[in-house]
Amino acid sequence: MGVGRVLGRLAFLLLREDRRVAFANLDIAFGDTKSLREKRRIARRSFQNLTCNLVGLFWAPRITAENFRQFVEVDETDFQWVRDMREQGRGVIFITPHYGDWEIMSLAGGFLRTPYTTVTEPTKNPAIQETISRLRRLSGHTTVDPRFVDLNPPTEPDTQHSRARRKLVCAFCAVHPKSLWGHAVRLYSAY
Repeated sequence: MGVGRVLGRLAFLLLREDRRVAFANLDIAFGDTKSLREKRRIARRSFQNLTCNLVGLFWAPRITAENFRQFVEVDETDFQWVRDMREQGRGVIFITPHYGDWEIMSLAGGFLRTPYTTVTEPTKNPAIQETISRLRRLSGHTTVDPRFVDLNPPTEPDTQHSRARRKLVCAFCAVHPKSLWGHAVRLYSAY
């Protein structure tokens, strides 16, 4: 992941607007409890973590159902809960932070025969977006643009929507529902 760290350092230096947003977020999160030097280190490492994940995603075609456990540790007890919910015909929504290697962790879910729909914010470049989506689908997942997700309760008992609601859905915290839907996402107990 040395390449990812170098790319992250470069991104931190070159992407002025993204760096400004990172510092603004750190100011909100930490206020005056962290020095500028500490905030700079956190922001730089965040950029590096992001680029390491992207490099890892492009390396991901080498990961298979046979070898993924070399890269991901799975808590079978927690994962059994997900399987139990599926067997009961209930859906599960995972809301995951961008923590650790979220791209490889995500692929593991598909390799564990539990593919899900991933709600991901699209990039500005359609060609790059298609490449990233293709890589995220390697283990059987479906990717969906958040502008096309409807989490409102169904009006009829057995519509396509109600069947889709029993599936697994994963939304990364970087997807900001207010800016994409115009209102906060409401989750219903029917899940």
